[in-house]
This record gives sequence, C-alpha cells and structure tokens, in this order.
Amino acid sequence: MTRIRLTLAALALAAVAHAKEPGGAVLQLAGPNEPGERMVVAGRIWKADGRHVAGNERVLVYHTDNNGDYGSRPNVTAAQGTRDARLSGWLTTDPEGHYEVRTIRPGPYRSGDVPAHIHFVLGGSNMEVQFLDDPRVDATDRKNASKDGAFALVRPATKDAKGTWRVSKDFRMPH
Repeated sequence: MTRIRLTLAALALAAVAHAKEPGGAVLQLAGPNEPGERMVVAGRIWKADGRHVAGNERVLVYHTDNNGDYGSRPNVTAAQGTRDARLSGWLTTDPEGHYEVRTIRPGPYRSGDVPAHIHFVLGGSNMEVQFLDDPRVDATDRKNASKDGAFALVRPATKDAKGTWRVSKDFRMPH
C-alpha cells in the first residue's frame, strides 16, 4: 500500500512539473524570464452554431517567441498538423467554455510577410488570432474584424495599466 501511495505521489508530482500537458482553463505558456511583452488572450469556445457554449473542450495553443521563431523541443512529438513550438501547451475550457492564455506577444515570422499570431487547435482544426495593430494584417481580414465581432480572426490588442497586452477572442468549434 505504501509503495502504491509513493508511486501515485511521484506521478502527481511529474504531472505538475510537466505544465505542457492538458490542464485547466488557464494556461501559462511563457514564464517570467521569457523575453517579450506580456500578453493575455481570453475568451470562450462555442459550439459550431455560435450560440451554445462548448465547455470542457481540450485546446492546443502554440506560437512563436519574441523573435518570430517557433523553436523546437527535440524530445517532444508535435500534435498532427502543428509545429513543434517551444511555446505550446494544452488547456481545457471550463464548463462554460472560458479559457485564458498567459504568454508573451508573439513575434511575426522572420520573412516579415506573415502577421504575428497565436494558433488554437480545436476539434482537429488549426485556428488563430491575429492582432489589429499589426501592419502585416490583410486589409480584408482587418475589415472583417468589426463585422465578425469576438469570432473575428483579427482582434484588438490593448495594454492595461501594468503594460500587459489584453486580447478577447472567442472561437466556434469546427463541427
């Protein structure tokens, strides 16, 4: 019995130490020593109809670092159809579909032609959020930002009193 308790305790500690695995509705992607400006992206996940919440959904989140690089983690297998990003992790929305990602503002790709963005993989589909103040954002996507509201690809990013970028972004499940 003692051996079982010790094994369970060791497994619990290992799970806590490996924050990249599925967890709660709040995901801390970038630690305090990660270079870049702090950013919080928060919102809700909705069913495909956009009217009913999709609670307890598992979501993969990933993005580039401050320099626009995904980096790599050589001993980690990437989810199918995604990059093996160093700044990546899983969250599970709360029963009302809420989520929050605490990270840094990602840098645009070094090529300079792709807007900075954060990937959200929901229901097997790779979706993203771009930022309205990024000059690389396509004019059509920028125009649709007001029409599509919280579901828009492009969302405003504003700084709070502490200098943290804040973005509100809702997603619809693909099916």
